Amino acid sequence: MKGSDQRIIIPWIVSIVGSVVMAASVLLPYGAAKDAESLSAMSELIGEDLVNPSMAKFAQVYMAHAGEYINELQAYITLGITTAIAVFSLLALLFAVLKKPIATIVFAILALLVFLAQSFDFSNRGVVPSDNYGWGIGYYALFAGIIVTIVGAIWMFAAHRQAKKMQAV
Repeated sequence: MKGSDQRIIIPWIVSIVGSVVMAASVLLPYGAAKDAESLSAMSELIGEDLVNPSMAKFAQVYMAHAGEYINELQAYITLGITTAIAVFSLLALLFAVLKKPIATIVFAILALLVFLAQSFDFSNRGVVPSDNYGWGIGYYALFAGIIVTIVGAIWMFAAHRQAKKMQAV
């Protein structure tokens, strides 16, 4: 293994781990039930598990009940935003694996911006946080994953630059 490869292996792994956490957060509970019993009753009523829903589950429930309990436009917006978060997270992972730190940072930041839009939307409409839900682990995991991804990518970029300087000497 070359010296430059050895220098970037740790930041490379850090950026990959952060990107995996980002992607996984879409499937982790985004909303944490404050009163699981009342949400269980509502879950039985509409036929969906709403106790600790993930971002993906919210999008799926919104689409399943668009026009019935949920405005159709809102269902499509939620689906689009959730899909964008997942796609940007997976693209950050792809570029982290390919050792492309700038692209990794760009897609991590895009995921963050779309996630902030979704969080604002959910908060503004009283979905999460609300009387029924607090922020779940998926909410915090995405922030942590983005930070770890960006730190790893910056570190990888710096290691690349340092390796180039060492080769030039």
